Amino acid sequence: MRLSIITIVFNDEKNINKTLNSVFSQTCSSFEYIIIDGASTDRTLDIIRSHPITPDVLISEADAGIADAFNKGVLSSSGDYIYFLNSGDILHSESVIASVLDFLKGEGIVVGKVSNPDGKIVGDKFSLKKQKYRNYLPHQGMFIPKVLFNTVGYYNESFKLGMDYEWSLRLLSKFPKTNFLFIELHVADMLADGRSVSNYNETFRLYHSARCSHNTTNVFYSFLIFKFYFLKRTIGNYVRRLKSFIKEK
Repeated sequence: MRLSIITIVFNDEKNINKTLNSVFSQTCSSFEYIIIDGASTDRTLDIIRSHPITPDVLISEADAGIADAFNKGVLSSSGDYIYFLNSGDILHSESVIASVLDFLKGEGIVVGKVSNPDGKIVGDKFSLKKQKYRNYLPHQGMFIPKVLFNTVGYYNESFKLGMDYEWSLRLLSKFPKTNFLFIELHVADMLADGRSVSNYNETFRLYHSARCSHNTTNVFYSFLIFKFYFLKRTIGNYVRRLKSFIKEK
């Protein structure tokens, strides 16, 4: 099975190089690497083009947001499996791709583990029924058969954030028996200030919108879930800042 790794980026000269290095340092080179740049105006493109190793596909043009960039990547790919590693995110080790290729057999979605900005490891096996309440599937840990985009559809471009969650709800609504293989492999480390993290209020609001549009739970309960996770994240951020302040003193 051939794997396509897709990195989307826009004006991220600060982080793009570490993502490139994590991909190009893999011990296994049996994959296609695609970069979708949203017509960056900083040094992002210069950094990509000056790297000793170049991607198989580099597209730089204005887009309509993250979902549009994801979709361009999928449409430009030739692999049997799709993996998204956004700018700033990195593969956890040099052997990740070599290890994961053994699991890509066309039998469903493969899910590995990811460390989030808090250092917590996510991507453990869980009951898929819980996905209707919140997103337990980090896209940085998911290896998706490309054929699913033909049957489920592409990412909804009306979602500026949380489009991967909406896609997962659509998948589970249409094909509830989709096979998920959870593997004991630390795949990636997430960027601390990624857009979905720094804009968590909008992300949780769009999760609420996705739940409502797919009737996964009633509107009022979904709204309570939205507010609960918003407050939990807000309080957590304040606690971390307080601890950091005390530590500096």
